[in-house]
Amino acid sequence: MESFLGADAAERNSLVLDTARGPDAWNRFSYLADTPAWALSTHPATPNDRPVRELADLRPALAEVTLDDRDQPSDGRFVGGYAGYLSYELGAALEGVQAAQADDIPLPRMRWAFYDAVACYDHLRSRWELSALLLDGELAAERKLEALADRIRSARRAVTAPVPDPPPKGREITAASDFTRAQYERMVRRAKDYVAAGDIYQVNLAQRFTWPRPDDDAFAGRLFRLFHDRHPANYAAFLAWRDADGRDQAICSASPELFLSLHAGRVVTRPIKGTRSRSPDAVADRAAAAALLDSEKDAAELAMIVDLERNDLGRVCRCGSIRVEQPRVLESFAHVHHTVATIGGELAAGRDRVDLIEATFPGGSITGAPKIRAMQIIAELEPVTRSAYCGAIGWLAVDGSAGLNIAIRTAIVAGDRVFLHVGGGIVADSEPAAEYQETLDKAQGLAQPIDLLCGAGQATATPHPIS
Repeated sequence: MESFLGADAAERNSLVLDTARGPDAWNRFSYLADTPAWALSTHPATPNDRPVRELADLRPALAEVTLDDRDQPSDGRFVGGYAGYLSYELGAALEGVQAAQADDIPLPRMRWAFYDAVACYDHLRSRWELSALLLDGELAAERKLEALADRIRSARRAVTAPVPDPPPKGREITAASDFTRAQYERMVRRAKDYVAAGDIYQVNLAQRFTWPRPDDDAFAGRLFRLFHDRHPANYAAFLAWRDADGRDQAICSASPELFLSLHAGRVVTRPIKGTRSRSPDAVADRAAAAALLDSEKDAAELAMIVDLERNDLGRVCRCGSIRVEQPRVLESFAHVHHTVATIGGELAAGRDRVDLIEATFPGGSITGAPKIRAMQIIAELEPVTRSAYCGAIGWLAVDGSAGLNIAIRTAIVAGDRVFLHVGGGIVADSEPAAEYQETLDKAQGLAQPIDLLCGAGQATATPHPIS
């Protein structure tokens, strides 16, 4: 992986999609790629990007290159095609919700690069497998495979740069936030008023932390490696590119949440609601997991999102095919326990990936319910746009399949700053002080690596007054 995270990662348009926890029932493969053939973005991120305006503009682009039926993989892996991200604001616009917040993150609303050579690591078989698309003939594909194999060998030989030791637990985050504690708690009370009035059942609200970006071309790659090492996740992602002004941009995600999987017509989404911190003490750790499973509040939140996701899938799935395959299960990660549900369905005849995304994006677990009203309240109460945070990162393959995460636990490296959003679901019995503290607790694990690499420098941000 190291040779895809170096100082030239943005120049090479590096892509890392990694299941850092190893194989499970939902994510068996990790991917490395760089040097895409072309890219699409909502405003040209590089001089060579093709401009697109709306999500529907992807449909003709996706149709340009298709895979012969005989060559389609049976296991749902990504063998080549588009990889990139959708921003939260793009999803909100799909539902007619226009952002009123300040948009100070200089990224396109979406960007998709076409990778015609991909290295896939099969965690079940413990081996690398390389694939290339014959866009320019067999010889060109062979050369791309050889170059990719050299990159993999180089990555395996690479000696990683040392990183500082983590600061002590409980150390104060050095970044600036867009809220003071009082302002965030006031926002939570406003949201509770909407719940009490019957506008919504829940809404997911976030605050943002900001750091000055170090003058280090390898910063984004080092940050992702720290995320990867300290917060292994099923749907980790690293995207890097150089924009039209010559600035390196990157998205580093340690997401544990699957937004959409589509293969051979089968659709799966796995929303997460409910989090508890893990403890090094085995007894305390089991108690935290049990408390999460026993929490009526967390169970009710997840149940509401399951209903929302079923309704969204019902727009594009075959009638009668939608099933709640797992209503609520515990999944444990390095630092937290989560409760997760699994909903599946069969895509209806005549529907495609673009239809599926338009019907379901953004994911209900990071908006609230009902979705449209929750997004309107988010636009009213949050002072800044979310950009890639709470959007989706992943791939749209040439065989018609797709795999997208929910972009939580995600840092954005753009312009001269580093951005990290954290949020939580607000319901009728939410306590404002506890909700604020939860955002700090969630931020702590990811903020520490950013602190280390940014030299623990103070950033500047103006807290937003919630009237």
